[in-house]
Amino acid sequence: MTISSAFRDPVLRSPAFMKLAANGGTNGISVGADYVLVGWLALQVAESTTWVGGGFALYHVPGLLLGMPAGSLADRVNRHRLVRGLELVGVLILITFAMLLAAGHWNIAVVYGLTVALGSLRAIHHPTRLAYTYDIAGPKRVIPAISALNFSSHLGYIVGAAASGLIAERFGVHHALLAMALAHLIAWSCLSGASPPVAAVHDPSPILDNLRDYTREITRNRLLAALVIVTAGIEVFGTSLYTTLPELAQLRLEVGADGLGGLVAISQAGGLIAASILFVMPAHTDAKPLWLISIACLGLAVVALGAAPNMVTCAIALGAAAAAISAWDILTQSMMQLSVPDRLRGRAMGAWMFAIGSAPLGHLQMGFVVAWLGLDLALYLNGFMVLVVIAAGVLIVKELRLR
Repeated sequence: MTISSAFRDPVLRSPAFMKLAANGGTNGISVGADYVLVGWLALQVAESTTWVGGGFALYHVPGLLLGMPAGSLADRVNRHRLVRGLELVGVLILITFAMLLAAGHWNIAVVYGLTVALGSLRAIHHPTRLAYTYDIAGPKRVIPAISALNFSSHLGYIVGAAASGLIAERFGVHHALLAMALAHLIAWSCLSGASPPVAAVHDPSPILDNLRDYTREITRNRLLAALVIVTAGIEVFGTSLYTTLPELAQLRLEVGADGLGGLVAISQAGGLIAASILFVMPAHTDAKPLWLISIACLGLAVVALGAAPNMVTCAIALGAAAAAISAWDILTQSMMQLSVPDRLRGRAMGAWMFAIGSAPLGHLQMGFVVAWLGLDLALYLNGFMVLVVIAAGVLIVKELRLR
């Protein structure tokens, strides 16, 4: 698929997909704000990176607990309607917590309550929308379709990270939460009138039967099982780098919430670049080599962040990490859905959500290791462990090796 053919593709230019991409961008504004406000609120209330790690851990716990049931739910119901309904749930959550903070309830219980609520929303929303993306695009276009959705989401992340930090610094956190609620309301409206594809396959079996069916699949499908295990390992040692950002911004770079938001926003440009490249890759491209390269690059980028002395080098290292994470996410999501029958695609994305639900362990260990060894050594150690995880996976599981 060339650049011109990608943009001319009738499926990727269809009203249903264009509305989905718009939903990804506006929903991404709220998600981008998560990565600024979750850590910043915990640091301001508790004044410790350990509490920041706890906050990010709680943010991802729902993925571990709800990922598989959410995937089963996505296989049973109309995915288009479920995505829209979840946007309205987000509006209610954010308005509620904005009112609590505005009323002066500024404590770790409220901060962690907001964190769990947002994490639960994302745990159900993400696998459902990814399965709906495949519904629209089909197997031949799944990588460019998820890449385009990832691109629009990263645009939202940039806007959300920068705007939330700025609004929180200038007007207060409760105003930032209200802006996030508005983003969810716009995301809901983006999907109005977008009819779900008639080709979508739904499994009306009870959720427990669905889960048993998927358990049988994952025990016999070695590639899917390996992708789940490696994803969990990368979440523990790779994406946990975000736990360090509030302390990195405050102590190394000496900036506030607006500076942290700007740093996260600038770094997300790497994710845009990675998504753009995958969007125009030839349709017959083997995803596995790119998947392996993206993980190796993530490990090296985490190490580089540990050595970065100033705003520019930190932004470059974070940009490289964001690019690697974006490519790894796109390729993992695509490979998982392609490895299972259509009736299991929602559950495949639930398994992905379950795997990234291991992130609490990563954020907790990163918080403790930073407190024990310091920021630099913690990043060096975690980057090295990313390389160890993928090397072990390739050595142990032949399905992950290049042919």
